[in-house]
Amino acid sequence: QRAADIFVMKGMLNTLLQTFGIEAADFLPATHRHFNPLVEARYRGNLLAHFGQVDRQYLSKEWGIEIPVYALEGDVSVLLTSAGKTRIFTPLPVFPMTQRDVSILVKENLKIADIEALIWKKGGKFLKECRFYDLYNGKNIDKGLKSITFNLVFQAKDKTLQDVEIDNIMAAIHKILETEADARLR
Repeated sequence: QRAADIFVMKGMLNTLLQTFGIEAADFLPATHRHFNPLVEARYRGNLLAHFGQVDRQYLSKEWGIEIPVYALEGDVSVLLTSAGKTRIFTPLPVFPMTQRDVSILVKENLKIADIEALIWKKGGKFLKECRFYDLYNGKNIDKGLKSITFNLVFQAKDKTLQDVEIDNIMAAIHKILETEADARLR
């Protein structure tokens, strides 16, 4: 765990700004009698926020605080008017997701992206994620082949998916992988 410092605060603010579509804020040194150091974040001349370490002597003398304290103050109205894009938030899913893995043997020269495209092609409206997470081409794998594994996440917006529904989708995925990628299930 990293101790907080001015650079951690800058990173946190930068992440927040990027969420609002502000990609290139200017971070400039600033001064205030109770901060050392102090930084201001500006975008297109507009002041978005100040952040920094509260002066240690001030904290000790005025408040009896002996540990470093950092503060950030921002103007949300400036942030919103400076935002470069509109974010549309959707509610969290009510119905559970289901995960399945698919492990296959394919020719070594076949691209992962091509296999992933085939999975998406047959995954249907319930396939929400397709994550490649394992590649192996060593012992117990025939020469010229590689073993790859994907984790698939299925979820419906309006119901809990039944095993038979996912089994049917997985069968379609297996079939397209066998016919179009010459894949063998592991």
